[in-house]
Amino acid sequence: MNPIASAVLIVLGILILLASVGVISTGFWDVILWLFAVGFGTVGLLSLIRDFPRGLVSLTIGVTLFLKLLGIIEMGFWTFVGVVAGSWLIQLGLYGFARRRRYWW
Repeated sequence: MNPIASAVLIVLGILILLASVGVISTGFWDVILWLFAVGFGTVGLLSLIRDFPRGLVSLTIGVTLFLKLLGIIEMGFWTFVGVVAGSWLIQLGLYGFARRRRYWW
């Protein structure tokens, strides 16, 4: 089975269990955000493991959505855009160092 599908199923199962016993309250859009968080996080982690700088933005989006859904951070749309832009610039910088380093030796 696809690792992304497995991760989505596990998180949805945990989410349904926690919502059914009353630990967390979730609405329709929260479930959609959980799906996006798991998808972005899993794709980012797998991409980061395969080829280092790639996947950093997806992983950052996934972690940010997780933190927002858990209530640890509060953010609006433009804050989210800033987080994505910052992580994209960091990824570009790391990718530039990685490409340049190949030609040094």
